[in-house]
Amino acid sequence: MAENLKVLTRQMDEITRRYKTAKVQVMLYQPTKDPNLLSLHTMNVQFIEAFHYVLDSMIPENREIIIKDFLNPQEHYWWFDLYARSTYYRQKNRALREILKFLGQ
Repeated sequence: MAENLKVLTRQMDEITRRYKTAKVQVMLYQPTKDPNLLSLHTMNVQFIEAFHYVLDSMIPENREIIIKDFLNPQEHYWWFDLYARSTYYRQKNRALREILKFLGQ
């Protein structure tokens, strides 16, 4: 189980990097007639929208874990007052499986 969680975490780290990169690229996009740049921009927008849709569709506990562990990590043990360690890791595993399933990983 620990290895599975490590693999899932690495996959989510990669998706998080892709998401954050896409957001920056969309923010910096300048309209152009270059079809390659337009295509990249469109793909980035679609990925961001899909990511938000999946995140919004998740149960609140899973969404909170994804946001606090991957998108806006601030405190390493933010969950300490909310969950027992085993419960947190079990819920984190569920959250990762849920979001990765819908994002095609």
